[in-house]
Amino acid sequence: MTSIVYVDDDADGLLGSLSEEYQRLFRTFNPNNKEEANAAFEAAAESDLWVFDFFYSNDRTQQSALEEDNGLSLFQKWRRLKLEERPPTALVSSDLERAIGPGIPRARAHVLAQRAGVEWVGDKTQASAAVLVELADASSAIQKAVGALVSDDKATNADRITNEETCLRLLNLPKDSSWRSSAERHLDRARPPQLSSVSHPQAKARLLLAWLLHNVFPYPSFLITSYQSAIRLGITTASFDSLSRDETSDLGHQLRAVRYQGPFGTVGADRWWRAGIDDIVWNFSQSKIGYAEALRVAAGGVPIRLLEIDDPVIVSDVDLVETTEIASARDCVRAQDEHFPSDVPPAWVKLVDAREHAELGEKVIFEDRELLAVTAQ
Repeated sequence: MTSIVYVDDDADGLLGSLSEEYQRLFRTFNPNNKEEANAAFEAAAESDLWVFDFFYSNDRTQQSALEEDNGLSLFQKWRRLKLEERPPTALVSSDLERAIGPGIPRARAHVLAQRAGVEWVGDKTQASAAVLVELADASSAIQKAVGALVSDDKATNADRITNEETCLRLLNLPKDSSWRSSAERHLDRARPPQLSSVSHPQAKARLLLAWLLHNVFPYPSFLITSYQSAIRLGITTASFDSLSRDETSDLGHQLRAVRYQGPFGTVGADRWWRAGIDDIVWNFSQSKIGYAEALRVAAGGVPIRLLEIDDPVIVSDVDLVETTEIASARDCVRAQDEHFPSDVPPAWVKLVDAREHAELGEKVIFEDRELLAVTAQ
């Protein structure tokens, strides 16, 4: 059974409204009790997830982030003692902005997590507790999958598989997919963690989940959102949503076959293998009846609407967070900040927004800055 070690002097703030089934997954420990604190560290060795409350006191006027006794400082001690052989770690707080500091919008919580040196951060809410359970389940599943991979390779006397192949297996890439080699190339460009650098299954789970949560899920990578998938197919997001839920049409079947179903895939927005979506697009583009007509035939009784925007892109807001708006690339410029992984393409922001917001304008990439200057004249 999934095991979560949760260190907090008031665990009810997070767990009080959960079902008993969920509560049983959390082993709670009060850090103000020395015996419980020691027991927490002993239990942590075999857990799937560590969770720390940042502040140990309800009266935060009496406790600052610089004090020795807070959840983040305790995590740092545990991390030093366990080195890198540890599971994923989450930080929760009812005052998250004060715990982590200003400057990053909540919509980019992965940056907050990176700053704190943990894999995930969140409020002390029931919704966060549900995410923590999913994260622990993903950690447990990866650890079991690692063991299965080792056993399978030994049984078949297989040569040592590549790091990319290991990651693809752990991410549950559909077997025998025609677009597997493309997915492997996309994955390689996303610079997956070197799982062979650590031996402990907990550490492998942590490395893989940290990479997914910080570098993959927040950006268009080898996994993409339904909005990005719709654009690649050339249809509206409403049409894509209808097709992805349809269980009768040929196109609906094809979309279900390329949906991401790997670790942490049930949390938040659905994601899709970019190589799989591109493969669908390429196959329809080869049709003798034309791309649009072939798409409609494959959609069966599901009505689809083609995009009527030239060179469509997904618009991001001033915080570089993707919205649901689709616009033409000619009305946008590309922008990024220091938190974007080097392999991730810049975000598209409205030209008018980049001109009106000085801080956003400074994030526009060098190649597009001339557009800002020309427009301003």
